Amino acid sequence: MHILESFAGLMRQQNYDEISITQIAAQAEVGKGTVLAHFSEKLSLAATMFAQQLAECTKRTEAVSVFSQQRSCGRSLTPSLAWSCATTFMFV
Repeated sequence: MHILESFAGLMRQQNYDEISITQIAAQAEVGKGTVLAHFSEKLSLAATMFAQQLAECTKRTEAVSVFSQQRSCGRSLTPSLAWSCATTFMFV
């Protein structure tokens, strides 16, 4: 399993402070040194995951915004999509 996917899975089960690099490595089925070779600390993992989710949210927002403009002559981002993007980052 990918290190970031393992970290995300653990984040769904535990609080950030409760998760250790050792747990992440075990979940990803790699050594602790492998995790640390890619991410210098747990905060680096969280920042990388946050950046990826922000990029995905930005893409979805832009796609919906373009679609909305085409369909409704310039209406802005729908409240449900804005809420979806905002709640994506509540775990960090």
